[in-house]
Order: sequence, then structure tokens, then C-alpha cells
Amino acid sequence: MHNMLNRPLAISNVVALGAMLTGGHALGLAALYYATFSSLALGWNITNSIGGADMPVAITVLNS
Repeated sequence: MHNMLNRPLAISNVVALGAMLTGGHALGLAALYYATFSSLALGWNITNSIGGADMPVAITVLNS
């Protein structure tokens, strides 16, 4: 189920980046807010499935 959510969130972040670069001030600000919250959801969804012995690796990657 993770891949069904990760791929659309990643694609929408790229689209939001394009809107930030080409749009006006109001559209860019709205795209920034959207990208912030969708990045939060994407990061949570990716790291939520990590557990057990892989947790120190995930903490190291998140701290870098």
C-alpha cells in the first residue's frame, strides 16, 4: 500500500516545484504550503514501515 501513496505524493511535489518556479506570488506560496504538507506525509509514509534492526539506519539517514 505504501507505493500506491508514495508515487503520487512524489509526483505532486515535482508539480508543486514547477508551480513555485513558474507561477506568481500567490500560486507559488500555495504550492509551497502544499509541498510542505505532502512532503511531511511522504516522509512519514516512507519511514513508518521501517522498524526493528533497520531503525538505527533510518535515524542516521534522517539526521544526515
